[in-house]
Amino acid sequence: MTLSQFNCPHCSGPFQVDTSLPTLQVACPHCRQPVALASEPPVSESPVSAPPMAEPPLFAPPPPAQPQIAGIPANRPQIRSPADLLPPGASVSRDEVEPQGAREHDAITDALRSRQALADDRASRKFVKNMIVWVCCTIVLVSILAYFLR
Repeated sequence: MTLSQFNCPHCSGPFQVDTSLPTLQVACPHCRQPVALASEPPVSESPVSAPPMAEPPLFAPPPPAQPQIAGIPANRPQIRSPADLLPPGASVSRDEVEPQGAREHDAITDALRSRQALADDRASRKFVKNMIVWVCCTIVLVSILAYFLR
């Protein structure tokens, strides 16, 4: 068994083939393209105990990053409005640009904020009432204790 090293004409990847076998064509282990051995001259002879070649990666590397233009990253989403689609000189009213349900959303948000303000007001009043009760109870207990300790 004699191993010969070849380079793939498609991907230039090196691979080894047993030249004692009568094969005329093999598949490249890197790009899986067929390589004709008769027309490909061997690069160098290597012994049988040569380490196996590394398998090609299963996934392609990520595409190169796009360059930044004027300090703005290229992958930043662009914000567009419906007015960008209009021909030059045309105008759009606010009702046409405003998404459907925006006014209802604003009304609901205002209602929730007013309910939260009322709840906060009730909580603060309850706290004050509880403090007054606590102070009154403390005064009564101190006066009872003072009466019995005389």
